[in-house]
Amino acid sequence: MDRNETKKPSSEPLSVAGNLSAVCEALLVETEPGGQRRGGALGCRLLTVGGKTQPLATPDFEFEVRAGRVANAVPMTLPRSFRWQETEGGPAPAYD
Repeated sequence: MDRNETKKPSSEPLSVAGNLSAVCEALLVETEPGGQRRGGALGCRLLTVGGKTQPLATPDFEFEVRAGRVANAVPMTLPRSFRWQETEGGPAPAYD
């Protein structure tokens, strides 16, 4: 597997995995041996595949690229904070 990870606070598009580019806070794209690509984006404002802008329902999501477009985009729910909570097994993070 080829992994491309880019983190760059900018309004310039990040180019990752050939014809995929994005304007986002973080982008992770994985290309499998057969060429299938999937990944995750955080703080995404723009995502293009082959120069075509893809619709975004949320800025934080996981996705697959199929037939030149984003498919199976699933929103990610990210915790905005956490606190330590005592449990029977010891301290554990509790996400808010």
